[in-house]
Amino acid sequence: MDDRQHVHRGSVTLYTDCFNSEEIDNLRKVLTKNFDLETTIHNKGINNAYYKRIYIKKDSFENFKHLLVSHIHKSILYKIKWKF
Repeated sequence: MDDRQHVHRGSVTLYTDCFNSEEIDNLRKVLTKNFDLETTIHNKGINNAYYKRIYIKKDSFENFKHLLVSHIHKSILYKIKWKF
């Protein structure tokens, strides 16, 4: 979880840089089917390489993050803007 990323505006980016397009599409389908998450793809360029990252929209993540809390160490719950 600690990749220096945290929720700023309520949305979340999954760093899927080392997955191919088919794997990313499959993951998006699973997130939609199993958790009703609305996602989009963001293309990022780093050092002349381009990566696809999954972006979870704010409203979807708000409805999902309660499922994550028991799996995240208390010291980094601030990253998902969880209030005790």
